[in-house]
Amino acid sequence: MSPVSLQKPRIAGLLYFWTFRIFSVARHQQSGVHIYLNIFLPRWHQIDSRRCPGLAIWFATLVQSSILRMAGMSTYWSVECNSRGRDFVVGDVHGHKAQLQAQLDALEFHPGADRLFFVGDIVDRGPDSAGLVEMIDQRTYISILGNHEAMLIAGFEDPGLVELHQANGGAWFYALPRSRQRAIVEQVREWPWALDVRVGQLRVGLVHADVPNSNWTLVKRLLGEISPAWSAGASLSDERLALVAQPLMWQRTLVTRLYQKVLELGSGNRTASEDKRAFEDRKSRLLAPEPALIRPFQIRGIDAVYMGHTFVPTAVNLGNCYFLDSYRGGADEELSIQCISAH
Repeated sequence: MSPVSLQKPRIAGLLYFWTFRIFSVARHQQSGVHIYLNIFLPRWHQIDSRRCPGLAIWFATLVQSSILRMAGMSTYWSVECNSRGRDFVVGDVHGHKAQLQAQLDALEFHPGADRLFFVGDIVDRGPDSAGLVEMIDQRTYISILGNHEAMLIAGFEDPGLVELHQANGGAWFYALPRSRQRAIVEQVREWPWALDVRVGQLRVGLVHADVPNSNWTLVKRLLGEISPAWSAGASLSDERLALVAQPLMWQRTLVTRLYQKVLELGSGNRTASEDKRAFEDRKSRLLAPEPALIRPFQIRGIDAVYMGHTFVPTAVNLGNCYFLDSYRGGADEELSIQCISAH
C-alpha cells in the first residue's frame, strides 16, 4: 500500500481531530490500490501527513478495508498509467493457465513492474480455472467479468442455472466444496464489468463482449446506474442487472458485423477450423475496408477498446476496436496478448 496523501494542513488541527469528515477515492495503479483521504476540518485546522506520519498511517489502517470493499464492488474502474513497466491485454484464457504462463515467459513479463489485463472469461473449458482465479490479484493481474464468470456467479446463486454453466465448461466449479465455491464467487463479484486504463495521453477500454451503440460513454452510464444494486448484493437475475449484462457480456453485434459485413462470411454456423480457413481467405478485406463499414467500429468516448467473447483466428483491429478471443486449445493456436504501453 502506498503512502496516504492528505491535504496540506496546520498541525493545530490535531486539537480538532474528531471534527473531521472523510471523503475517499480508491483508484488502481501499478503497485495496487492507492487510497487518497481528504480530511475536511476547519480550513485553519487540518492534518499534515508529512508532520504526522503516524496519524496518516492510523487513518489509512482504520478505513482501508471498507474503502477497498467499496472500490472492489464498483462495476466500472478507471486505472491509472503504469509508470514502472509494460501493460498487456489478453483475450479469453478459459482455464489455460499453462499456455498463458508460457507466453508470458516468452514476453519476459515481470510481475513486479508489468501488468496483464484480462477481457474476462478466464474460467471454464481448460484444465486450471481455479488457478487462474487465484492469479487475479487486481494489481498485477487485472480482470473484468465475462459471460463465463457471470454463469459461475448465477449458478452458485440459483440452482436452476447450474446446468447451463456445466454445459459450457463449468463442471470444475461444482466439483469444489461449497465453501470454496462461495469464496470464488465472493472474489469474482468484486471484479469490474468494464474498465479503462490510461496509456500515455490515451484511455484504453476493456469490455468482454460488445459496446452498445458504439458509445463508451453509454457503457459508463449503464454501469453507473446498476453499481449500487450490484454492490448491495443484487443477483444477476435482477432485471436491472440483466439488461446491462446482456450487451456487455453476451451480445455479439460488433463481431457479427465483422464476420458478415466486412468479411462477408454470412450468418451460417461454422466450426473453429472453418472459421480459420474462411478468415484466411478473406483477411485482405480488413486492410482497406470502406469507411461506412468501419464507422460502427470507431467507438466514441474512448481511444481504443479491447474485447473477447467470440472466436477470431487471430487478433483483429478494425477502427479502434481490438478482438482478442483467438484461443481454443488447439496445438496451432496461441492466446492473443497485446502490449498497449506507450513505451
